Amino acid sequence: IWDARISQRNKCTGRVTSAATGAVYSLVHRDGQLTFSGADKNVFVADARQARVVSSGKRVSKYEVTQVLLSPSQEGMCYVASMDHQVIAGMYSNPNANKSRLDRDGFRGDGRWIGLDVYQDGDDDTLVGVTESGHLYTMRHANRMLQLSDKNNDDKTASSSSSVTR
Repeated sequence: IWDARISQRNKCTGRVTSAATGAVYSLVHRDGQLTFSGADKNVFVADARQARVVSSGKRVSKYEVTQVLLSPSQEGMCYVASMDHQVIAGMYSNPNANKSRLDRDGFRGDGRWIGLDVYQDGDDDTLVGVTESGHLYTMRHANRMLQLSDKNNDDKTASSSSSVTR
């Protein structure tokens, strides 16, 4: 972790060890936390002030994780895109969850994701993405994927409250 405010030549203020192995493809900073992912298919959340990993999701995807986005409407939730055309919504800070696993649910596009963004729409998230095949996807109420997944586990007759348009 580097701090540009330090006037010395070596501005390294800390190192996060025992985290990602291989290339890091995505890094997001919010409220003193660094969320990053990469070639090892894991998502890590590190406290930048303490330079240590505070939460992680292991093997969240079958292939490399290319992008991670934080939910603007729900703390502890992230969206992960991977090389296998998948976008996953997951909770990385669920205190009831096993820390070595990201509680998740998702959907697949028709190609690899080359651009992905999320914005807040009222109390919900809207996820917008472009695939390498040139299709634009919009997923309204993206943060409800996990709520729906939990409800489906309890009640198999639940209907979808998230919608994807292409």
